[in-house]
Amino acid sequence: MTAAACMRILVGAELQASGASTLAIVVGRIADAFLDSRWSWPRRYGAVAPFAFVLADPRATEIDVHELKTLAEELQTKLFGAEGAGDIVLLAFQGEQADVMRFAAAETSELRQALTGSGPLDGFGGRISRITSHGVETVSTARSQSDAAVATERSVETPDCRFAGVYFLPRETFIGNGLTARRQLEGRFHNIADGSRQFSEQEAAEFDLCCLEAAAPALARLSAGILFVPISFASIIHRSAREIYQPWLDRLPGDQRARLGVTVYDTPRDPSFSALAQAMAFLSPAFGVIDLHVNDPGFEFEKLTAGSVTSITLVLPDADEARRLAAASQFMRARDRYKSKRIWPAITNVRTRRELDACAALRVPFLTGQAVCGLMKAPVAARSVALDTLPVRDAAEDPHDARVVWLKP
Repeated sequence: MTAAACMRILVGAELQASGASTLAIVVGRIADAFLDSRWSWPRRYGAVAPFAFVLADPRATEIDVHELKTLAEELQTKLFGAEGAGDIVLLAFQGEQADVMRFAAAETSELRQALTGSGPLDGFGGRISRITSHGVETVSTARSQSDAAVATERSVETPDCRFAGVYFLPRETFIGNGLTARRQLEGRFHNIADGSRQFSEQEAAEFDLCCLEAAAPALARLSAGILFVPISFASIIHRSAREIYQPWLDRLPGDQRARLGVTVYDTPRDPSFSALAQAMAFLSPAFGVIDLHVNDPGFEFEKLTAGSVTSITLVLPDADEARRLAAASQFMRARDRYKSKRIWPAITNVRTRRELDACAALRVPFLTGQAVCGLMKAPVAARSVALDTLPVRDAAEDPHDARVVWLKP
């Protein structure tokens, strides 16, 4: 079990974490230098927002927050001097990893309430420690009684999942499922098979971690086939983000690696060789199948070494049908070059029967999208389904939950 905590740094006489951008940069540099020298491997850390860091220790059941007292002393001295009138307070939250990420995004007003004891942080069930240059004290060890019902519900909830079947056209067979997940009762499903997403980096990280948390239980529901888990390219090219993702990758069942695939979405048209190499090195130990989702049919795949990824999937653009079909045709003109690289081409966001027939004529090996399979409450079994009978739909599907969230690029 990996111990995880979120450290929030509150600066100023009124303990506000929303200072000027210059102050955020200075505080971030001091904290990063401290953690880089003190938070030694295999412990990991990463900045997730201004004044907010996530800490992880795979060897411990909880984080020793007393180590952070030295950081509070350094911040106090460097920002206000030994006799300065300013205040530095660190708040360290420990609990379930999903709650740790939510704590990182909590409003400063909520933190002040927790700090003064005038109110709890709603829906959090971990422990909050107050750390200053003078010492460490516990602020909160449990939710308030008034929040008991909500607390109990959230403490036992697991992410709510949906599945999108992945279709292998040459054999007219479903060979796996794309996974999407959300916190129960929070928002709608974002189906990577149904077009581009407009995520901020923080939203992408929250979505990815939710799906990673759901991956192992979801894989257990598949009797056969591959489960594809979405991860943002923009997140994993940063070392700090990889440090946050790593504990979740460590939880994936290593003996099922061959059945675990990763969909790296929002891969840019011309990523640097070093960025690709870092991403592949990070993902390969956990995933036996690596699929890059690209939005440009002219994706620069030539810099990839042969077999370095399993497939490259074109996301058809949110445009009129003529442009969508033109993009599919341009993409598949490189079919032989993909083959020479031992990389499968694929197309997703296929919406209509005309687009499905066009992809069949282009001999696209792998297909996903609403014209292939709806968003299902249960995984699509690995089975043969004739092309002319697509799409597969879930008769018991909740139409509100299944509604595609279209986010224009």
